Amino acid sequence: MKKTFFIFLILFLASCAQEYGNRVVGGNLSVYYIDSKDEALASKLAVFWKKHDLIAEAPQDIKLSRTEEGYRISLIIHDNFEAEMIRFNERKALLELRAMLKDEIFQDQGIELVLSDDQFKPLLQIK
Repeated sequence: MKKTFFIFLILFLASCAQEYGNRVVGGNLSVYYIDSKDEALASKLAVFWKKHDLIAEAPQDIKLSRTEEGYRISLIIHDNFEAEMIRFNERKALLELRAMLKDEIFQDQGIELVLSDDQFKPLLQIK
């Protein structure tokens, strides 16, 4: 019984780890992507984060996914985040980040910047 439970637990954890697809890891930053064609973009995103000193001391997770208009970049935000409580200067900084990403990485593609919970469920889209 213990052996069966242990095998089930390992399979469950492995499936959870693969839920977000492939990933590029650099220090405390993980950039997840689904489509293998996006590995180069995920790497560029990780380099961008490092270049602009955006990597925090705590682990950070970003998800890169395709949309009909281009790409969505989902950023995990803290647990007690409330979209209506975001301040003007925070929204402005996120809009500037979106513009920098568009200029440096996603030139010809549409880009959405989304603040998400720890399961990458969207909480707020930065427009």
